[in-house]
Amino acid sequence: MTRRAVTTDDGRVSEARQARVVTLVAARAAALLLSLASAAPLVAQQATSGVPAGMGRVQGTVRETMRPRSVRDASITLARLEPEPTLSFGAKPDAKGHYSLDSLPAGRYMIQLNHRVLDSLELALPAEELFVVAGKTVEVPFNLPSGAELREAVCRGLTLRRATGAVFGRVVDADDEHPLANADVAISWTELAIDRKTLHANAEQHDGSVRTGPRGEYRICNIPTGSWVLIQLQYAGHAGNAVRVSVSNEEAVIIRNLSMSVTDAPTLGALDSVGATVRGLDSEPTADDTVPQLMLTGDASVSGIVRGAEGQPLPDVEIRVVNARPTTRTDAAGHFSLRGLPGGTQLLAVRRIGYLIGDVAVELRNGRMAHQDVVLRRVVSLDSLNVVAKRRKPFADFEYRRQNSPMGRFVTANDIDRVHPTELGIYIQRLGGFQIVGVGPEARIYSTSARAGRPNCREANVVIDGVDQAQVNTVPPAEIAAMEVYAEAASAPGQYRAECGLILIWTKKYGATPPT
Repeated sequence: MTRRAVTTDDGRVSEARQARVVTLVAARAAALLLSLASAAPLVAQQATSGVPAGMGRVQGTVRETMRPRSVRDASITLARLEPEPTLSFGAKPDAKGHYSLDSLPAGRYMIQLNHRVLDSLELALPAEELFVVAGKTVEVPFNLPSGAELREAVCRGLTLRRATGAVFGRVVDADDEHPLANADVAISWTELAIDRKTLHANAEQHDGSVRTGPRGEYRICNIPTGSWVLIQLQYAGHAGNAVRVSVSNEEAVIIRNLSMSVTDAPTLGALDSVGATVRGLDSEPTADDTVPQLMLTGDASVSGIVRGAEGQPLPDVEIRVVNARPTTRTDAAGHFSLRGLPGGTQLLAVRRIGYLIGDVAVELRNGRMAHQDVVLRRVVSLDSLNVVAKRRKPFADFEYRRQNSPMGRFVTANDIDRVHPTELGIYIQRLGGFQIVGVGPEARIYSTSARAGRPNCREANVVIDGVDQAQVNTVPPAEIAAMEVYAEAASAPGQYRAECGLILIWTKKYGATPPT
């Protein structure tokens, strides 16, 4: 497959040919953020009580403009320049943003607000001068910069579109922690546009890449906010796992560092063969359900605890790293441990029936044990869901239709185990006749055949154990005993809503003896 770079002249995400190397130097960043006037402190003095004689105090409040930039990650540094000797002080704001520096000798000082996110973005707010007078308190309030201001700073020099954000990060070699310069960070996402006149849904695929700078830094601008985006590190003919990121309108910029162990990572050719590269996600689906799978190994390990949203440990949860050989299940205390894993940025696939699928990015290093806890959210059953098929003998209907229907596609647990897909939607797309839009629990699936005849067709109806209007990626593939796929209503069982396609899923808990 060949890479399609997005080459538009309106500042769209992939300036892959125009902006090969992106550098944000901290020295330049200070001048860059001078426009953030809201962050400049306003100095006022008042009489001080409770401070030793001959000393002064500096205090104030750090206000957050958005929840993702918490004041808990902020710090204040204060340095006395005159008279000699030079002295330095520091403080952390409390949960409400209040901070105080007491017992300060009189003199001329410089004060600066620092924040973990600003440090990661290689940005810095300008320092301000103040004078501490014995027996006085200096009030210095701060405002953290907004997401829009950070986006302007990170994407300086680009034309920014509305409702877009940015991803910034650094790339390192997982074996020696050295920066990976001239590596490619590939990106892909799907936008679903609805024509207001015809109500026709069009899925538009976007993909491209940017190249890392000399210190392994990269930036990707003008990606849609509120949507899942896949990014993947590609270097020296190898590629890491594709990980999902999402940027909210409020935060506007997120940080996603990546790493790769070249000795453990698969080649681009090997990933293309299983459709696992970002640049291959928009390829045409195939009916071949015997696609080869990667079974990567290494010397890295990961352990942790899987809990529910209320904090309770979850037993019998399937845990594996995508494209790796080892797999395990949590014990009664929700604990899991995996060894023999490849190093670098990997994707931990967490599956339990009745819970939304969890895909968690984890940083692994050869010879080390990483710790990663996971929280799973239970699938919410809505009152509007209808039970459309009553249970008789387990899988009797499936077996009857498999023997007598020439139109549908019939899949057993053995068929799924041969492919071992991480998400059901991608597997169904490979069968043909369907297109998956999005990933994870937010994914939607559409029948290409139904939409060809009915342009206003929306999502296909997904029925799980007789309950319709479910989401396609609700059930982990390993929990499926049988599945029926109908791209057109004419071939589907009449008791189900199938005008826009139908997918019937029977889980292993539905019957004691799954069909083979």
